[in-house]
Amino acid sequence: MAPSPSLGCALPAAIATAREETLMPDPSPAVPGFPIDRWKPARTFPETYPGECPSGPYLLCEDTVRPIVGDGPGGHYEIDAPQGRIPLETALARLGLPGLAERFPVLAYGANRNPATLRMKLANYNYEPPNGVDSWIPMLSGRIAGADIAVCGPHGHGYFYGELLMDERFTADTVLDVHVCLADRDLLRVLNASEGVTTGMYALASVSGVELTGGASLRSTLGYIAQAPVWRSPRYRSPVSYAVSTASNRTLPALTSRAIMEHVLDTLGLRGKVSALSGLPDDAALASALASYLNEQWWREFNGTGPATPAYHEILEALRSGMAGDGLTPRTLDHLARLGRVLPTERADDPGPAHTWAALRT
Repeated sequence: MAPSPSLGCALPAAIATAREETLMPDPSPAVPGFPIDRWKPARTFPETYPGECPSGPYLLCEDTVRPIVGDGPGGHYEIDAPQGRIPLETALARLGLPGLAERFPVLAYGANRNPATLRMKLANYNYEPPNGVDSWIPMLSGRIAGADIAVCGPHGHGYFYGELLMDERFTADTVLDVHVCLADRDLLRVLNASEGVTTGMYALASVSGVELTGGASLRSTLGYIAQAPVWRSPRYRSPVSYAVSTASNRTLPALTSRAIMEHVLDTLGLRGKVSALSGLPDDAALASALASYLNEQWWREFNGTGPATPAYHEILEALRSGMAGDGLTPRTLDHLARLGRVLPTERADDPGPAHTWAALRT
C-alpha cells in the first residue's frame, strides 16, 4: 500500500496571511469541510471501485473536501470561509493559482470522481502546484446523456476498470452522473500518467454532452477513453455497470466491484486456475482475496519494493484473454476517432487553449 504524503511546504508570507485569515479549512460547524479519509480510494481499497464521491460540486483543498456552491449558469462559484462565502475565483487568485478560465475541464466518470483517489494521485505522480504550495482541485458535478460506465478489463489494482460507454444499443436513454475536474496544467499531466495515456491503456479525447449542475453546459470536456473494448457478459448478454456509480434510466446490470470479480471468475470458468496460480483457496472469499492479492502485487512494483510474483502477471493475462472474445464493438474510441476527437498522445499534456474552460463554457 502507498500512503499519500503531505504536499505542503513553507508559505510565502503574503499568501500565508491570506490563507490563514480566509482560506484555511475550518473544522467548525459553520464552515463545512470534510476530512479526506471519509472516502476510500479504490487504489488501496479495490472492492470499492470506482469509489464513492460527493453528490455535488466540491473543492479538494489539500486533505479537506469542501462544498462548492453558486450559480452554475453564470459560472459564479463560491466556497465557504470563516468570514463567509467568497468567490472561488477570488480564493484561487489570492493563492496565486490559475483561475477557472485557464483550467482544462476533464470528465470524471470513474475513480477520478473520488476525492481520496485524486489526493493519492497527486502524491504518487509528484504533482507540482502552480504556486509551489497549494493543492486545490475544483470538481464540478453534472450529467452526461446517452452514456454509462461499463466494465472494460482487469487492472492490476485488483478491480475491473471502467469505460465511458456511448452505445445507443445499451445507453440511449441513460443519463450518467459525473464530475468535471478543472485541472491546471500539471494536474492534467498527473491524470494522464495515472490513466496510462502513454502506455496505451486510455486515450485522451474530446467528449461532448456534459451538462453541469445548475444548468450550465460545456461544448466539450477532455475525457479518458479506453483502448480496449467494453466487456459484454455472456451471462447477461450485455455490458455490466457499477452499482456505486449513479445514473437514471440505466438498462445495464449494475454490480459491486466484488460481485463483478465473482461474475467474471464464474462466467469464464477461471476460479480453479486463479486459485492454483495465487495459492488462494477456491471458496466464497476468493473474489475478495484475489482483489487484495493483486493490489498488493501492483503496489510492490509501483513502489519498487520488489517485483510482483509471476502468478500476478499470469492471472491478469488469464483474465484479459478470457474477456477478449466478448469485447463490444464498435468502441467509444472508434466513434470519437471518426469524429476527429481523439488527441494525439504527444498533445495530451498540453492540449492547448481550445480545451480550456474559457473556450468551452457556454
